[in-house]
Amino acid sequence: MQKPLPISGNIHSKAGVSFLARALGWDGELLDPAAVSVLSYQVFDLEDTTESVASGTLVPANILFEELQQDARWEIDSEGYNFLASLPASCFPGGNTTFRIEFRLEFYAAEACWLLFEVDSTEVYSTVS
Repeated sequence: MQKPLPISGNIHSKAGVSFLARALGWDGELLDPAAVSVLSYQVFDLEDTTESVASGTLVPANILFEELQQDARWEIDSEGYNFLASLPASCFPGGNTTFRIEFRLEFYAAEACWLLFEVDSTEVYSTVS
């Protein structure tokens, strides 16, 4: 069995980030938003994974789509995404590091699963006034 790898990308520090994916259930079909009871996340700086730098819960119906979405944000293929979670800048305080974002999806009638992202963060030196 192939080891599932996190979805990777690049971000700027001190900025909010949107995470997109095509999320499938255990049956290989698109996840049904109504089947997800809890959607939580934790963000870890991989330089120090002893505790998360941010965590929270999201409303599954606001993150998961019943149909695939196609717009300019999705550049992977012509099919689209059904998972879109946006996290605030406070989740990514530092630059020149790698963050692991772990979304945990808990279901009413199935085992929980994870959707993992790892992003390299480039330091932004400007300050907002």
